[in-house]
Amino acid sequence: MPIADFVKEIDAKKLKAVQERLKKEKASQKYTPDAKKPGVFHYLLHHAVKGGDPAIVEALLAAAADVSALDHEDSTALHWAVRDVGTPPKIAELLLEKKAKVDALNKAKMTPLHVAAVAGALSAIDLLVKAGAAADVSPPGGGGTPLQCALRACCEGALKPAVLLEVVDKLVAAGAKLTTKDANGLTPLMFLVESGRVAEALQLLERPNCGVDELDPSGRSLLMVQVASDQPHMDLVRELVAKGASADLQYPQSLDTPLHVAALKGNLALVTALLPAATAAEVALAEASGGAGAAIAEAIVTAGGDPGEAGMSLMKAAVEKKADGIAALLVPLLKPAVLTSLDLEFKTFIAAGLGRAAMAYVKRFDAEHAGDAPVDDAGNTYLHLVAESGGSYDVVTAMMSLGLNPNTANKEGDSPLHVAARGGHVEVCRALVDGGADVLKRNNKNRTPRSQLKLPDNTKDYLAEAEESFKAAKDAKKGALWDDKMKATQTESAFGLRVM
Repeated sequence: MPIADFVKEIDAKKLKAVQERLKKEKASQKYTPDAKKPGVFHYLLHHAVKGGDPAIVEALLAAAADVSALDHEDSTALHWAVRDVGTPPKIAELLLEKKAKVDALNKAKMTPLHVAAVAGALSAIDLLVKAGAAADVSPPGGGGTPLQCALRACCEGALKPAVLLEVVDKLVAAGAKLTTKDANGLTPLMFLVESGRVAEALQLLERPNCGVDELDPSGRSLLMVQVASDQPHMDLVRELVAKGASADLQYPQSLDTPLHVAALKGNLALVTALLPAATAAEVALAEASGGAGAAIAEAIVTAGGDPGEAGMSLMKAAVEKKADGIAALLVPLLKPAVLTSLDLEFKTFIAAGLGRAAMAYVKRFDAEHAGDAPVDDAGNTYLHLVAESGGSYDVVTAMMSLGLNPNTANKEGDSPLHVAARGGHVEVCRALVDGGADVLKRNNKNRTPRSQLKLPDNTKDYLAEAEESFKAAKDAKKGALWDDKMKATQTESAFGLRVM
């Protein structure tokens, strides 16, 4: 009987039909989804695991399906069972009961625990650890430990920061060490900071034994790297000191300490942060933005509360009521853990319609890209990114009010207006045009925003109107200048006649 029919019954979760087939057919059949790609295959057990029905998986196992069978990537059914948080944990339990290899390596040099960590499958991590999976092992020639793989997934946007921290806690409890260095000689803390994930690094610092004085391949501590930076993250500097990082640890090549470097730079804020005299109250007041922000910080500290705890409800209210000004003031004041617990970062602020708060987040955690500096290899600014994803009129207006130029071009010569037009985001286009975007600006393909190919009708229609308005305003201005010139000429002629 065709295996394709068997697969259809597995997909349809027809348990009785599957059981009847298993009386006549082998449970360990190889399945190639696309005949044109014979090198891409898996087995019925893999397929049943993907389907997510424990009863069908159990039926295949009862019929002696091979739990060690490998797909074209050398992944076992257990790899498949833990790669998606939506897969019922019962399936992994069934496979483990049948002695599935808990440390089997696929071609990517990943064990099931690596896969579960990258996916953020917390229940699967618990099951694998209980079954004896090694939590701090980096396979020979592999891509790192499960924890290091989870960190990479977070930095690449595949794993939410809040879930990453839960993964970290589970792996550490199972024996993973926060001081283990990757192939580049970086600890998890160093890797997060180097990847620009300062908010997550600050939360990792709340965990014990995270290696605050470990040295990178150049022989510098993370504190020294920050102090020597042109744009040190002050939150990170203060938290490193608070967690015991030494301000007197010498850099082997120059014998300078972080405190020496800060003093040589004449950076009072850094020197103060490195000295024990800097109190929590002073830090809170120093960080507050503007008079209103300072008043909030002072009230919180005077009351003896924690800015993070006291500020959480205020930030919730600001987001719900779209109070962009208040949210922007709170961003530099609240602890990173509070922002993460509320799932607040640049993208979520934009989605909530809080443009100023979004840019305050960028200024705090990604200061080098706070203006019109490119944020990716394509030369896009944050305004390009919002134009691509879509945002409200108010968000775009708020971002431009903070100095972002609507006419900055990326490497393709596209302005944010070109990008918004292609995405069909009329409100973004309207805000950009009202903010001074050049409707006739041409990109590297000599296309204006409206003359780009395959534009959605809504943006094409709006840009046609915008171009007409621009040309009408230009003609009116030219006419006014001509009228003024004619009046001046007529006045001079009349004066000449009177003189004669």
